[in-house]
Amino acid sequence: MLADPDAFCRIFETDRLPTLPRDPEAEDDPKDVLEKALGGLGARMGRGVEEYYAVLGAEVRLDALRRLPAFQQFEKELRAAIAVIAAPSHT
Repeated sequence: MLADPDAFCRIFETDRLPTLPRDPEAEDDPKDVLEKALGGLGARMGRGVEEYYAVLGAEVRLDALRRLPAFQQFEKELRAAIAVIAAPSHT
């Protein structure tokens, strides 16, 4: 979620970009960074924080995620696994 500032703008219907880290994968406490970004846009933290996560997670674009090395590795491994499953059996 920290990789796509536009997702925040879409769910809060604002042009004001949240303050997000340049390298989300380097963050020691990404949940804290996420909550601060949400709070900076007016989200009320507390019991309903999971709702924000769900809505924001659904808004994150794949092209934003594809800039992250961990997501690139995930896609590579997923493609390989699908290729194995889809390959005709050689037994």
